[in-house]
Amino acid sequence: MNNAHITREIEERLAIANLPEDIKEAVVIGLTENILKRTLIVIAKILTGDEALVFTKQMESGNIEEALTNITRKHPEFNALVSQTVEEVLTEFTDKLR
Repeated sequence: MNNAHITREIEERLAIANLPEDIKEAVVIGLTENILKRTLIVIAKILTGDEALVFTKQMESGNIEEALTNITRKHPEFNALVSQTVEEVLTEFTDKLR
C-alpha cells in the first residue's frame, strides 16, 4: 500500500473529494500522519533488533522503497498489517464524526 493508495482510500471513505483542496489536503495530511505513526508501531513490533537497525539506516538514507521491500520480503504479513492499520484509523475517525 503506497501513499497514493492511502490518499485515495481516505478520500473515498470520507467522501471528501468535492471539498476545497485546502480542507481536503488538511484532512488527508492529518490522517496520513496518524497512519504513519501507527504503522511505525507495527514495524517496531515485527522487526528483530538487526532488522530494525537496517530499516532505520535505509529510511534515514532515503531508501524508503528498499526498506519497505525488505520488510515485505521478510514479513509477508506486513502489507496486511498496514491495510489493517489504515482501516482502524479511518474507522476511529469516522466514529468520532458521528
